[in-house]
Amino acid sequence: MKIFSTSTISKYFVILAIISIAVALTHPSAGAITLQEAKQEALRVNLDIKIARERVSEAQSLRKERYAAMFASVGVFGNLSHKDIGPRVDVDMGEYGTYSGTGPIPSRDIEVLIGERDTYKVYLQLNQPIFTGGRLYYSYRQAGAREKGSEWERAQAVENVLFNTEWAYISLLKAEEMKSLAEDHERTMQAHMAAMELKYEKGRVALNDLLKVKAEVARAREEVIKADNALVIARGQLNLLLNRPFDQPIEVVPVEAPDPLNSTLDEVEKIALANRLDLKYAHAQLEEFLYNRRVAESGYYPDFKFLAEYVRQTDQPTIEPENWSVMLLMEYPLWEWGRTGHKVSAARAVERQGAYYIEALKNRIAADVRQAWFGIKEADTRIEVSREALAQAEENLRIVRFGFDKGLKTSTDVLEAEELYSKTSKEYLQARYDAHLARAALRHSMGLMREEDIEF
Repeated sequence: MKIFSTSTISKYFVILAIISIAVALTHPSAGAITLQEAKQEALRVNLDIKIARERVSEAQSLRKERYAAMFASVGVFGNLSHKDIGPRVDVDMGEYGTYSGTGPIPSRDIEVLIGERDTYKVYLQLNQPIFTGGRLYYSYRQAGAREKGSEWERAQAVENVLFNTEWAYISLLKAEEMKSLAEDHERTMQAHMAAMELKYEKGRVALNDLLKVKAEVARAREEVIKADNALVIARGQLNLLLNRPFDQPIEVVPVEAPDPLNSTLDEVEKIALANRLDLKYAHAQLEEFLYNRRVAESGYYPDFKFLAEYVRQTDQPTIEPENWSVMLLMEYPLWEWGRTGHKVSAARAVERQGAYYIEALKNRIAADVRQAWFGIKEADTRIEVSREALAQAEENLRIVRFGFDKGLKTSTDVLEAEELYSKTSKEYLQARYDAHLARAALRHSMGLMREEDIEF
């Protein structure tokens, strides 16, 4: 028996297609984003990384400029002038005396032009530093150390973005579950309030018991509002790292359970000291400070440079229109009231600061590693304890609800059991996500969050 005709089925398909298109246009969804995808997007679009890359480009250009300064420079200089009165020599009549037979010499006023009113002068100049006390060379090495430091700084910016992205992603997952727990607790309290209102209408419970339940419902609603605000902030923090609008919807995927911690504290400390990018950046800075001191010490020595010059100018009676010259120039300040010595002392102080900073940074790295390592141990222990407490609170709530239904337990008992169950649920959830965050903090403190570990 034929139930639907072909034309009828076609109409249904058309209607379903139209409905699907309308739903897609009305509720666009970019799909859920995994933690790996969030890190990939952050590396592509995060503005902190783009700023760090531009700093690398700046340092590279500075190093090239310092390198070029060690070689000869060629320049062209020139001027063009126009004089209101041309250069001339005036000889008055009789300037050289008056003689018999010849009369005054000269016999009249004479004006002799000795140059042009419109003149030009062009220099072609070659300037080659010969000896600068190491100033140009050490300036170049200083720029190279700065470039190296900017590379470590860029890598550190990448590492920080990866860490912050993972932290924000895990925090968003936690905020979503916290809100879900708060909403479940509110619904449970609403149901209990409805049951209490029925009993109050029948005169089976006192008014004060009903008011207690209503107060707990209001408090549960307040917890939902707080959890929703925390969710908005967590979502906004992740969006900022992904260079998106703060309130843009984003769907995240739950992460797997964290791996067990198998490394000892001494092992992770050694790895951290070998891999921490801020420590490598500090060493590059110390190298830059060393060369900065060398640049300051170059002031104790004279400067020698070779100068070759070719000149072309307006033809003048007493000046050659074309000429060239070579010179060896020396500049050596003999007395500057200790200026160079003070510069060297300041550079040495900066160098010592860099060395002290490295020692302090090593101690701080050890402290960061220890804090994260013990944080993992604490979170893992809390997971076990809170899981057991949650199971006991769930069983306690079941028993109290059963007793309340049979009239053996009071509403206050139910409220206490509900509060205990809600509290232990939050503690268990907090412990699970703290285990993820502590592991992320440990990998970050060990310098193990790298761009090359992200698969594109």
